Amino acid sequence: MFAFNRFAKPKSGAVLLLTFLILVVLLTLTVQFQYFSEVEYRIQKLREGQGKLYYTLRSGLAAVKEILRQDEPKVDHQKELWASSFSPLSLNGVTFSFQIWDGESRLNVNLLTEKKWKPILEKRLLRLCKILKIPEKVGKAIVDFVDTDKKGDYEQGAKNGKLEILEELRKIPFLKREHWEGEKEKKGLKDFLTLYSRGEININTASAQILQSLSETITKEKAEAIINRRKERPFEKVEELKEIAGLEKLWAEKEGKISLPETLSVKSFYFFARIEGENKGRRKKRLAVFYRAKEVQLLFWREE
Repeated sequence: MFAFNRFAKPKSGAVLLLTFLILVVLLTLTVQFQYFSEVEYRIQKLREGQGKLYYTLRSGLAAVKEILRQDEPKVDHQKELWASSFSPLSLNGVTFSFQIWDGESRLNVNLLTEKKWKPILEKRLLRLCKILKIPEKVGKAIVDFVDTDKKGDYEQGAKNGKLEILEELRKIPFLKREHWEGEKEKKGLKDFLTLYSRGEININTASAQILQSLSETITKEKAEAIINRRKERPFEKVEELKEIAGLEKLWAEKEGKISLPETLSVKSFYFFARIEGENKGRRKKRLAVFYRAKEVQLLFWREE
């Protein structure tokens, strides 16, 4: 058995040192606990903020889908709800906004991979570059970058296949930023191109520049006449273009075996939506693509 000698003198220096060490350890643990609790609290708050932002963007996505679902699908034009300018909305402390546009208002560069569309798209791209005062070689390089024949003058580094994102074209060495994004009030190529459409251009939604790119017959004045006519009354049939003097000539124009009016439409099937959200200084931006036929189908949405 061990006997405790209550009269033995403690080693006071060792006890004090041990007590001091225990206090230091406890103090360190307390500080660490407070620090990690604060970090965990902040992470939780961050997750809550990101969660709010994410679900608000999802709400915006659902709103866009419903707008497209409610739309009258026979004719698509810029007086419809989907083409409106939407004011920013606030939901659960998060502000979000969205913009919708159709793919059929732009030139689909992915169709350069298809034999039927390549000669049509090539001519339209070169006209568009001329209208935008962009060097012709940029248009030719876009054709060579996407088409599959590998016989052009600008094949180095070309993908020779369909693009996944439009920004892949930025790999073209002499495609300058001002060509792509535009400058001041002038729009760049990115505002006139798409990867999703059926190919036909919707004459109710296409810009003046796209309308002019369709044919030499459609001059700047004729494009303005088309826009003025559709503001007054949207086109319900492509044949109504004949109401504008001089445009009846379009029915005599052909690209191979395809007449030019066959590449036009008054309907849109592909729709894009850019949805932006902000919560306490944090911002997120998503791009969504929908296909609408009998139903509205979300093809994808990705962070920008």
